[in-house]
Amino acid sequence: MRLENDYRTSPHHVSDHDLQMVVAERQTKWSQKEIETHLSGCQECQNRMLLTAADPDWRHELSSSLIEFPMQSASPADTGFAGSSNRPDRIAADEFELQIIRNALDQLLEPPTHPEMMGRLGRYDVESVIGCGGMGVVLRGFDRELHRPVAIKMILPRWARNGTAKQRFAREARAAAAVLHPNVIAIHGIDESKGVPWFVMPYVAGPSLQELVEEHGPMQETEIVRIGMQIASGLAAAHSQGLVHRDIKPANILVDNQVNRVVITDFGLARCETDESMTKTGWLAGTLNYMSPEQSRGEDCDAKSDLFSLGGLLYYLATGELPFRADSPMGVLHKIGNEGPRPVRSRNEQVSATLANVIDRLLEKKPQDRFESAAELEELLHGCLAHMNQPTGVPAPKTSYVSTTVRALRRRRLAVTAMVSIGALVLAGVLVLRLWPANKPENFQSWQSIATRYELQDATVFDQNLEGLGKRILEFREMLKVDEDLPVTNSLNRQMRDLEQKFWADDFGW
Repeated sequence: MRLENDYRTSPHHVSDHDLQMVVAERQTKWSQKEIETHLSGCQECQNRMLLTAADPDWRHELSSSLIEFPMQSASPADTGFAGSSNRPDRIAADEFELQIIRNALDQLLEPPTHPEMMGRLGRYDVESVIGCGGMGVVLRGFDRELHRPVAIKMILPRWARNGTAKQRFAREARAAAAVLHPNVIAIHGIDESKGVPWFVMPYVAGPSLQELVEEHGPMQETEIVRIGMQIASGLAAAHSQGLVHRDIKPANILVDNQVNRVVITDFGLARCETDESMTKTGWLAGTLNYMSPEQSRGEDCDAKSDLFSLGGLLYYLATGELPFRADSPMGVLHKIGNEGPRPVRSRNEQVSATLANVIDRLLEKKPQDRFESAAELEELLHGCLAHMNQPTGVPAPKTSYVSTTVRALRRRRLAVTAMVSIGALVLAGVLVLRLWPANKPENFQSWQSIATRYELQDATVFDQNLEGLGKRILEFREMLKVDEDLPVTNSLNRQMRDLEQKFWADDFGW
């Protein structure tokens, strides 16, 4: 296959514009099969695709060339699934995409039973579009048999003829269905309409964590610990099934206001640790700002990769800021792999040292430096929450962990102290060598000359002789002692000093 490009004037790469159109799921002059075939064998274009997907700036430029439609976002009650948005700054490209989806749904849905409904899928009445992801669209529906609201996720019609996309969509349904846990979204059923697969989930009546922080700012520590404990519990259940989520982020965690719990959603990138299929398409796996270092390098990810992403999520809840920020996607990748985030407590002084240590450990670069498992993290956070609720009755859990950053700072401080100490000793030695000759007595003689004159064999003998001489001097002083009140005292002291000087001068030449 030969693709004409404007990227580096090379005919062997997909152009930046075509990559943007592919990420936006719009038609290009090349067929989807041609694009996928090229990307599966070109690592350079895969990396550029990843950076394009993570950078939102080009979307605004793209939207200026598209037809603008009136704002038709979901009603405030329809914010219950990740991906839905009521923000007023929603760009025209999103509305254009919504219109395309609605047109496609008109061809897929059966006639509605009520004029306010969009249509029907089997026993479900479809009310509205509440979210759109990379490969699927989420609809709010109503189960007529069980009389309960549901969320229906359907693969985007344009991907329905793509075998790889359908496999990934089916894998998401199987992955979520394999985990039965109150903090993991459940799957009620899976079906297909006119060749387009879809599956049904509970409708979560509440916003995502992303929406909560954007609206209210950083959360209270008690809420952060409670949410973190529930997410860790859900991840522990998924990991026990050998399932790695690979896209833990605030937008994929929903808050169920009715029962005060959070639910992990969107298993579209999840992969069983023993499943080696479809890894060639893993280059677009995950959200850049919450990727683990090993995930950002395209390496195999295990359960500890999810723990790193959870650390980034808790950092965001505590500070309202992303842990790794840069002016470009490449800068973000560099920071994820090589730099630690700014300390949590420097952004939010209300965060305790215990929670800050937990977040620091989750964001360790090396997987072996993080918690051993999500279950271990859940147990620790459970102890933290119990202590917060009963400070006097429940002791705080012990967290003796010291982050790699702190250890590096300590080593650096110790090295600087050692270098300063050595430098001071060297400087003192230089000063002694320079000043000593200037201050020595005029008749100073070397040790060798003294040893030769008095036939001293070693320093020990010399010290013994000096000790003996010192005793003689003390005896002489005792002999000269008189009452301090007598005027003669000062005269005797002067005589004593004169005798001492004469003694040293005569015997040692000093």
